[in-house]
Amino acid sequence: MSNELRYERKFVLEDYAINTLDDLDSFLPINFYEKYQPRRINSIYYDTENFQLADDHLNGLMRRFKIRIRYYGKIDKVSSPKLEIKSKFGLVGKKDIFKLSKIDLFKKNFCLSRLVKNLNINIPDLNLLFTLKPKIFISYKRQYCVSECTRFRYTLDNDICFKPVNENTIKNNLNKNMFLKYYPRVLELKYLKSAEIEANSLSRMLPARLTTHSKYCNALEFLGLL
Repeated sequence: MSNELRYERKFVLEDYAINTLDDLDSFLPINFYEKYQPRRINSIYYDTENFQLADDHLNGLMRRFKIRIRYYGKIDKVSSPKLEIKSKFGLVGKKDIFKLSKIDLFKKNFCLSRLVKNLNINIPDLNLLFTLKPKIFISYKRQYCVSECTRFRYTLDNDICFKPVNENTIKNNLNKNMFLKYYPRVLELKYLKSAEIEANSLSRMLPARLTTHSKYCNALEFLGLL
């Protein structure tokens, strides 16, 4: 699904009707299975000096991007890092993923303009990547399940925490210290364009409010950077 245009619907969970993905069975008429074991996701988000990418999201631009370096597992142990470029076109989007060398990542001090030179990236706004700097480190635990028909997948994120980073301090910030907590949990439904009608029905069955939630933008707003 990662290279195809897809919809993403996000729901902020502020009560305890849905604590785990198993609780979805109480609300949805279709069966799911857990695709991965629960795991921690760690992301370093990049933006321009004046936070152009965040502003594009908040202003609802039809065409916008999220750029991040992501790895899974322990916060203080970078393993199999990847560059992820999320492109949004109105309500649909796609994600392109590029493998990175951990050695190269640390050698180049997480500098995106140096890292992308050796990657075969083909996006219209390629020059944008050379203007970006690390801004926020976000970490959370994720549960992940897929419907038996494989048309829908749900993720449930909790224990969300974040802290600001920059190129001068990032190597020393890959640890568990000085994180701020974001307490609501986030449920996300992802599906291809062809499943839009059924996804509307599934969304109405959930005891949660639909939102344009962005962990990155919320972290920036909490820190007073937007």
